[in-house]
Amino acid sequence: MNITGFFIFCAACTVLCRALEPPPPPYDVGLERNKALLKWRSSDSHNTTYTVQYHIGREDGVWRDLPGCVNTPEKQCDFSAMATQLYGATLQVRTQRHNVSSPWQQSKQEVGCVHTGSCSPEVVAMASPGYLSVQMDRDQSLQYEHEGHLSYRVLYSREGEDMKVFCEGCGSAVRVEPLPVGERYCVQVHYLLYSKPYGSPSDPVCRLIPHSEREKELYLAVSLAAAFSVLVALSIGCYCFINRHYTHIKDFMRPPCSIPDHIIKFLSGKFVHQTLSNPGAELQSHDLISSIDPIRGSDSCGQHDQHEEKEERGGGRGPQRQRGLWVQL
Repeated sequence: MNITGFFIFCAACTVLCRALEPPPPPYDVGLERNKALLKWRSSDSHNTTYTVQYHIGREDGVWRDLPGCVNTPEKQCDFSAMATQLYGATLQVRTQRHNVSSPWQQSKQEVGCVHTGSCSPEVVAMASPGYLSVQMDRDQSLQYEHEGHLSYRVLYSREGEDMKVFCEGCGSAVRVEPLPVGERYCVQVHYLLYSKPYGSPSDPVCRLIPHSEREKELYLAVSLAAAFSVLVALSIGCYCFINRHYTHIKDFMRPPCSIPDHIIKFLSGKFVHQTLSNPGAELQSHDLISSIDPIRGSDSCGQHDQHEEKEERGGGRGPQRQRGLWVQL
């Protein structure tokens, strides 16, 4: 009885230890060629399930469960439903049994375009006077899968026009020339696998073809010469116009002549006359004005001379000139 109980106790401990022992991790974890499928192997498939996680690049270092591949009994994971979202992602898988998990095992490859079915070249274009330098970068998964059998088809056109082939079977660096300066040209690149189109074409990349430094200097010199010629022509035209119409311009710019207000009042009859109460007393020290005649030209000057002579003969009782008027006393 004691021996039987001992053996039962040992068997129970063995089962318990086996149940608490972590299952062996998966091995040979890898992506299926040209498919959105992760596969692995396991040495223990009894009551085990598998969970797959992913993380993309260096976004935050957080691993996330892959939908449809959590606690699955299968030894593969199909992620075609979200393949395009997993481009460049790293995958890992682990074994689970009775709530005990094995260490994680990562895939040897990242998810590439061959697994997502959306391979297109990454194109870098640099514009120079007369040509475009085009550099193509290929996906690492393509290099791993098809090295030596992959080439490029390069197309180009003026912006807004239909593309035409520049070369087929090109290498990863191409110079598209000759191209006219001052216009925008676009390039687009396809993968060729065994001389046949593979994947999808790249997005068109457009650049403005610049002028050379010498052309820029020549354009600047011509522009300055044209501006100077226009300025000289305008200056000569203005001089000729002013010289021809000098009299009219002078008359136009001369300010209008005006007659003083007190003269206007006098000529209009609104001048106020004051009568002296005692003319005899005032005449002793003042002269009495009897009439005023305006001075007009040379005749007035002659009359002025004659009046001065009479004044000298008549003892100072004659006409006097005051502020442009002849005063008759």
